[in-house]
Amino acid sequence: MLPRFNLDDLPADLKSQITRRSLTGKECLFLDGDPANYIYYVESGVIRLLHYTELGQTVNHYTLMSGNFLAEVLIVAEKYLCTAIVEEPAEVLAIPKQAFINALSQDSSLMMAFLGEVAYRLHMTKVMMQIRSIRSASERVLNYLRVTVPAGTNVIVLDRPLKEIAYNLDLTPESLSRALAQLQEGWGGEGKYSCTSR
Repeated sequence: MLPRFNLDDLPADLKSQITRRSLTGKECLFLDGDPANYIYYVESGVIRLLHYTELGQTVNHYTLMSGNFLAEVLIVAEKYLCTAIVEEPAEVLAIPKQAFINALSQDSSLMMAFLGEVAYRLHMTKVMMQIRSIRSASERVLNYLRVTVPAGTNVIVLDRPLKEIAYNLDLTPESLSRALAQLQEGWGGEGKYSCTSR
């Protein structure tokens, strides 16, 4: 198993170049096609990735929350490949792209840890696409819980707001709440299982 990427492991000279940005709701972090000079790390808040078609339609990718890298594909791209919109007020770290690439190239352990983060993101994106294809809302939610909740637990604590989970599952918050209620009732209805959101 690959080691988890830890910002504390970055070299001191790179850390000194990192800046923190505070973003308000609906603010644009970057636009599709903008020159790419930074890779971002989300410390708090929620950021949505999307792009617009030539007809002006919005195509949603997914949302990112604390602990996620943003625009890591820039390792091999010169421009941002989508638009990033702040869904909830956020704090992000702006990491200079070239300095970050240099640090990875000089430390194989750091490179492997970063590759592990990217590989996990790719895997979870594929899983979420599969879950979104399920027609039944309750089955969609059940499959989401199966991949995000540790086995053997009878208290499910969701690690993000219901609104964000609903968005990622392509459901309305109301549909998600109904599906969770149905699943909880189906699990026993007598308090054997419970589901809460942080």
